[in-house]
Order: sequence, then structure tokens, then C-alpha cells
Amino acid sequence: MKNLTIKNAIILTLVLLAVFQCSATLSSWILGNRIHAANLDQRRVTTAMLTAKNIRFSVVQIQQFLTDVSATGDTEGYQEAAEHLKKATSGLDELAVAFPARKKQIDGIKEKVQQLYDVGHKMAEAYLSNGREAGNRIMQASGGFDESSSALSSEL
Repeated sequence: MKNLTIKNAIILTLVLLAVFQCSATLSSWILGNRIHAANLDQRRVTTAMLTAKNIRFSVVQIQQFLTDVSATGDTEGYQEAAEHLKKATSGLDELAVAFPARKKQIDGIKEKVQQLYDVGHKMAEAYLSNGREAGNRIMQASGGFDESSSALSSEL
């Protein structure tokens, strides 16, 4: 430090300021990237939550329309249930793309939605074609409509 001239002191100060400025700029850039990544994750998760909510709604609608067919004999409920099956399946496909690590779990849920629709359709047909007892058997059987509904509800 004895050989430190005013010129060298100024140069050293400028170098230290430049190093500090570079490190501050680098820190800001890293922080900005992390904030941007967090915002993207938040959007992805928010979109997934809305999609999951819509899937759940569609599953409830499948149950409702097939139960309506069973109770009222109005076969227009088949078309409504099929439309909600498509919506639920489409939403599950979106989730599988957004969360590839969960694809196997999502595919399992998709199978259960299809099973619910198939069993519900079969139940409604039994009610319409063969009467209350036949429909009740399918509804209450192992793997029937009630069991399929409960299994799917716990997954969602």
C-alpha cells in the first residue's frame, strides 16, 4: 500500500466499482430470469387448476345426464353426457401435455372417466329396456355406476 499512487488508487477504485457493477447486473439478470420462470410456472399451474375444475364439472355432468336418462327416459341426455365425456377427455389430454411426468396417472383417470360413461350408459339402457331392477343391479354392482363414480371422485 506504500507504493499506491493517486493514479493507481483511482484505477483500483474504478476497477472495484466495475466489478461491483458487473456483479450487481449479473445478480439482477439471474433474479429476473427466476421471476420470469416463476411467472411461467404460475400460469401453467393456474391453467392446469382451471382445466382440472372443468374436468371435474364435466364428470359431474356425465353422471347427471346419465342419471337423468335413467330416471326420466329422456334419451337426449346421452348426447349431453357424450359431449361432456369429450370435454373431460380433452382436458385430461391438455393436462398430460402440461405435466408429462404425470401422464400415467392422468391416463388412469381418463380410463376411469370412460368407464364411468360406459357403465352409466349401460345402466341407463338397462333402466329403459329392462326396468328398475335391472338398472339398480348395474348401478349397485361391483364396478357399477356408484362404485365408478366414487372411485373417480377420489381421483379428482
